[in-house]
This record gives sequence, C-alpha cells and structure tokens, in this order.
Amino acid sequence: MYIDFDINNYNTVQDFIDDIIYDNNHYRPSYALNYKTPIEYRTQLGFK
Repeated sequence: MYIDFDINNYNTVQDFIDDIIYDNNHYRPSYALNYKTPIEYRTQLGFK
C-alpha cells in the first residue's frame, strides 16, 4: 500500500518531498501513536 518512490517520475525535488510527507502522514502507522497514522491520531483528538 505504500507509494513506490521512483525518483525519475518527479519533476522537482519539492514534489518528491511532498509525496514522502503525505505518505508518512496518511499511510505509515507509528508505534508512539499506538499504531495509528498521524492523521488518524489528530482526528481522534478532535483536530481536522
């Protein structure tokens, strides 16, 4: 389910970084957050 970060598919470094950040916040669960993604954790706390 993770994005395959093929660096040749990006026009700029910023696009590449943006995709990595999006992947980290939406798809990668964190042990420190009880195996929730950062977005799930923030939503559970009442933030949007």
